[in-house]
Amino acid sequence: MAGSDWRKCKFLESAENLKPLVKMRFGREPSSALAHEISACLQQGRLFYEAAESSPLEIRPLQQCIDSAGTFQEFNDVVARLTRLCCIDNATENCAVILPSASTSTLHGTELSLSEILSRIPELESLYRMTFGSDPNTQAISVELSFQKDDEVRIRIDDKEPFGDRESTSP
Repeated sequence: MAGSDWRKCKFLESAENLKPLVKMRFGREPSSALAHEISACLQQGRLFYEAAESSPLEIRPLQQCIDSAGTFQEFNDVVARLTRLCCIDNATENCAVILPSASTSTLHGTELSLSEILSRIPELESLYRMTFGSDPNTQAISVELSFQKDDEVRIRIDDKEPFGDRESTSP
């Protein structure tokens, strides 16, 4: 996490700093006890990441920078090609469609903030909207198996922005 993000987090570790911001966002001020609990959670998270940044590679949590060669990157490269979408076929049998994930080399230089990561977790949509005041980066997905071909699967993702074709990034 960047230095400025830590300063923001430290500011919220004070219940007195946190209370007016919660009131401004949600319309009511939390009790002192609740504000202290929230502040304690923020402090624990910040201390965890600070400790992780200075720990040896072998025991460092999975917050590795993608450009580093480490255990997480090696693990990712092994399991990336094993990613599958599991579903039930037309005969109500379990089936799996191979959908490889990104390899470490394709993620080189990618950085995600904590809010960007949280915005991509399904079923946190309403909590994300309330916390960050913006829409999450999740979309509905449906999987349909073809009645005509046993090896055909259709994946539908409903996006708010219409696209003209597969290659374009705008309508």
